[in-house]
Amino acid sequence: QGPIAMYENPALHDNISVKDSVFLESKAEFIVVHNDGYDSRSIKLVDTEASKVAPNVSTVVQGPIRFFPSPNEHIHNFNWSSIEGEELQAGGSTFQQLRSCSTPLGIVLNVMLSNRHSIQTKLHIEYKVATSAPDILLRQKDPIARMHNAIIIDGQSLGNTMTADTVREWQHSELSDMFGNLESFPTLNKTAIDCGLEIVSIRLTGHSLSDELKYSLSSESVLAEKIQSEIKTKTQRKELKALEQDEKRQNIEVEAQLKRMKLEADDQLDKMMHEVKLAALKRRAELEVLEEKTSIERTRMKDETALHFLEKVKDLDVDMTKFLASMKDSEYSKMYKRGTFTIVPTCAEDFQEQIVAK
Repeated sequence: QGPIAMYENPALHDNISVKDSVFLESKAEFIVVHNDGYDSRSIKLVDTEASKVAPNVSTVVQGPIRFFPSPNEHIHNFNWSSIEGEELQAGGSTFQQLRSCSTPLGIVLNVMLSNRHSIQTKLHIEYKVATSAPDILLRQKDPIARMHNAIIIDGQSLGNTMTADTVREWQHSELSDMFGNLESFPTLNKTAIDCGLEIVSIRLTGHSLSDELKYSLSSESVLAEKIQSEIKTKTQRKELKALEQDEKRQNIEVEAQLKRMKLEADDQLDKMMHEVKLAALKRRAELEVLEEKTSIERTRMKDETALHFLEKVKDLDVDMTKFLASMKDSEYSKMYKRGTFTIVPTCAEDFQEQIVAK
């Protein structure tokens, strides 16, 4: 460990090289160190028995620490695959430090539905290394590749429970509930545990439909819209027809009401006219009766006047026959002709006038 100046002694050293130390900032960071069998920190001579340690021993070094490896130690290099979208890149990630905190992993998963359509989902996975399982990680060649295969298996299982109809009816929140549930990925959880990892969370960040499914849903949507439009048109026609029928019925009822009102008015008018005619006839009859009574009374008064006059004339010992004969065209003669009074003979030689009034 520096600062130091060393002389490369061929009797003691095969070679001398400068290596950087490893700084682990927190307890969440650790490395795996392999020991090749000799501890150069205690080397005085090449064949010193004290310098020998057990070969091929792996040690976990946990932070926070600045670790300086000895010449017989080397830090384990992990060479895992990386995921770019849908593709798995073998050996795409090489690193030395392990972290027990959450590490993000993005993956694009094509989910085949039960009716041969598919949807593309974008998943964001958080995983971490179990602190008690570095030795398990050393036995795993590529945990990321195994988890990738496990996600594909779980995605296919989910796809078998879904159809295009369910996808069309579901909202993004419902898909998020399904793909964001750790229980929906049992194979992934088991594989992560077998590899010494732990799945912290998983969530759906986006999804898209395949071209075939989009076309199918679009065709169904167009057909549904067409059917809805036809249903709406038919409904409007029915409503319009119903309104027309209601209007016709109302018009008929109004016309019938007007006819009833006209008939009632005509009946009332006829009744009033009949009453008026009856009243007029009654008044006319009363007038005629009054006129007849007046005429009779006038005639009676004239006759009484004439009779009174004739009685006066008779009292004067006037010959009534001659008197009436001499007044042929007079009122008294007309009264005689009407039969108001008559002359009745009482003996052959002499006549006695007797007036009989009706």
